[in-house]
Amino acid sequence: MVICPGIGMGRVLLVSLDGACWEALSLMLPHMPALRRLVERHGGQELRSTIPPTTAPAWATIQTGMNPGKHGIIDFLRYSREKGSTSLVSSAGIRGRTLWDVLTGSGKKVITVNVPLSYPPPRQRGRVTVGCMLSPRVSPEMVYPGEVYPVLRRNAYRILPGFIGRGVAVGVERFVDECIEVEESRFAVAEELMEAYEWDVMAVHNQCMDALQHCFYHLLLGSQEGRAELARFYAASDRLLERVVKRAGKVSLLGVFSDHGFTLAERYINLNLWLRRRGYLVERGSAASGLMLLLRRMDVLRLRNRLLSRVFRNSLPFVKLRTEMSLSKIDTRRSRAYIPLGATFGCIYTGGNGELRERLRRELEGIADPETGRRVIRRVYLREEVYRGERAHELPELVAEPAPGYAFGPQLLGEGRFIRRARHGTELSGAHALTGVLVLTSKVAKEAPALEDLAPTVLRALGVEAPGWMDGRPLQE
Repeated sequence: MVICPGIGMGRVLLVSLDGACWEALSLMLPHMPALRRLVERHGGQELRSTIPPTTAPAWATIQTGMNPGKHGIIDFLRYSREKGSTSLVSSAGIRGRTLWDVLTGSGKKVITVNVPLSYPPPRQRGRVTVGCMLSPRVSPEMVYPGEVYPVLRRNAYRILPGFIGRGVAVGVERFVDECIEVEESRFAVAEELMEAYEWDVMAVHNQCMDALQHCFYHLLLGSQEGRAELARFYAASDRLLERVVKRAGKVSLLGVFSDHGFTLAERYINLNLWLRRRGYLVERGSAASGLMLLLRRMDVLRLRNRLLSRVFRNSLPFVKLRTEMSLSKIDTRRSRAYIPLGATFGCIYTGGNGELRERLRRELEGIADPETGRRVIRRVYLREEVYRGERAHELPELVAEPAPGYAFGPQLLGEGRFIRRARHGTELSGAHALTGVLVLTSKVAKEAPALEDLAPTVLRALGVEAPGWMDGRPLQE
């Protein structure tokens, strides 16, 4: 191990807070003095995420400076129309060179801890990598170089506090404790690596903020009493931010940002059910899907989340299983429109018929909630409006963004209402939103910063020219 930390100017520190948004942080800043001082001194910006605003495409864009039409990722699963099946994405699935490739190719040294899509860790000279939530377990295979693994062992490193619905199953107090424990371990590893290795860029990712907000966003926006328990986590995250900033010393650029924002899910929409009833989706039977519907109905006693949190320590294997079960119910060859992936935005595959797309777009944007009369879909994007590049043809023809207060639930077919009230306290109450946060210790020149601007911004801070294939532009004046 190299015991020779770099000293002086020309370094960049990146601290990412998964799912942070100003709606939540405005309530939590009284408990976050370190972040509050940064905001007061440098200002806080809104940061636009990818469409859909999911961690996997967001981080593919952060790391490449490219839109999803170039890097080809819109979810933690990659859907193949030809095969009618999905596969988990990984670091190897990012199309094109990354920010880290450009930096190490320019002689810069990089450390990343828990950066999404960093597993398996690239074996790259000049780069120290601790893998992410894609890692199946804490093992030597999740780090590079291998000599880093004892650092994880010393700090009792954990990848996640468990299945994403675990918080609902175990309760807010216990889940907050677990999330604090996970992030303290993660940041302790980051600090130790900062001391042990030379570095020009250090990036560490706070993953648990996303999990906590998914489970308890309704408490965060609710009473002072409910919010107080969650405030313990935000205060702990702030202390970790303060420690890592202090450890870094003088840097040329500090960035605190999120990959997407959050919003309250008041009502859930099942778009595949709506598509089937409108005649766009053709269903076929499947025993597996019947099992999933049974599991969904077990929520009265929170049995589903208790069971799944024991079987699945990481959400991704379950998400893949659920998606495959959903796909088994859809006749993709006979269907004119269907959603195979995700529950953030509605990623609708239609086969490319222009007339069909326009008609479906109008119908979707006109859907009204039968109970409230409110419009449930804010906007439907055509593929060419949001994706540009050689991989755009692989992506969905339409992407539906839910209206405020609405979220897309798992797209399992069944009966009953296609819009239902969210059961706060027994299922997830927070959903991803397009607008995250950015605090940068350099005046932001661009009026509407977006995720693709972060890679060129880091490169400029280090005096490295951004490649022409990046869509983003440096944010510094």
